[in-house]
Amino acid sequence: MPKSSATRDHFERTAAFWRDVYGSPGVEGAVYAERQRKALALVDGLGLGPGAKAIEIGCGAGWNAVALAERGLLVQATDPVEKMLRMTRELAAARRVEKLVGVSCCAGEALPFADQSFHVAVGIAVMEWVDSPDLMLAELLRVLRPGGHLILSATNRWSLQRVMDPW
Repeated sequence: MPKSSATRDHFERTAAFWRDVYGSPGVEGAVYAERQRKALALVDGLGLGPGAKAIEIGCGAGWNAVALAERGLLVQATDPVEKMLRMTRELAAARRVEKLVGVSCCAGEALPFADQSFHVAVGIAVMEWVDSPDLMLAELLRVLRPGGHLILSATNRWSLQRVMDPW
């Protein structure tokens, strides 16, 4: 999904941040944790049963993918940064859901999955990183089953953690 190799390199260099941010103290950690809580509440409200198939676009360190697997979903975690996928595998193993989490190194604009494969697609704070949001949306709609659900968010440039906890 990264717009350039520079962006991909950025995520390679900052991978530890994405591994640690959900449990970090302060405003930024709280904002990320709350965003995750809200996205997972939306998934919980869908009433998907165990074994339903989910895809996460831009899985980062795997926190959302693993949380979905802990709910019994079969999760395909995608990210164009291999370091992120390694962390996702490690977290899934540590939480003992590795059999429910698959990983794929790919961009959201070119998903290597069959049409109508997933019940739900999740992309948290990913829209601002893709080359073509329109193409990614088309791909997500292609891989969603009829009646499937799409949960997306984008980070606000003026979000609370950037105003209160400037880098």
